[in-house]
Amino acid sequence: EFNSSEASVIGLELSAQHTYTLSADYDLPISLSYTYTKGEFDNAFISDFSMWGAVEAGDALPYLPENQLTLDIGLAANAWQVNLITRYISEMKEASGEGVLLSGVTTEALTVVDIAASYELGEMGNVYFKVDNVFDDQEMVSHRPYGARPSKPRSAMVGYQYSF
Repeated sequence: EFNSSEASVIGLELSAQHTYTLSADYDLPISLSYTYTKGEFDNAFISDFSMWGAVEAGDALPYLPENQLTLDIGLAANAWQVNLITRYISEMKEASGEGVLLSGVTTEALTVVDIAASYELGEMGNVYFKVDNVFDDQEMVSHRPYGARPSKPRSAMVGYQYSF
């Protein structure tokens, strides 16, 4: 729909996971993931697209966080598991060039904590419970497409999974 000429995106993703045995009945699974992303326009151009405007070579791409980090710590037994998941997303530019409504505006960095639990019912499947955004932290994550948009509020879900 809108041609931005050329852009370059580079990144690095690292992840590690390990399960510690606490006893004969309990394990402590831990995983850590980190993503670094850098995206920028390669050429200068002028666009009437509301996210770009007058772009210079080297301007950062909008809505592309430079850093993302996820830490997942769990406690697991024979039939159940509980996980505490913490995600960090760094601030992001809302527009790349100059001369558009959101030039120079960035989203705030955001840290969200979720909790998830599951219980296996053997051949009958499993049940799960999840709470997203446990602390109900609200940040502005975007001003597009139709004005200010907050992050997801605290929400909970209960479900059942069956595989055949």
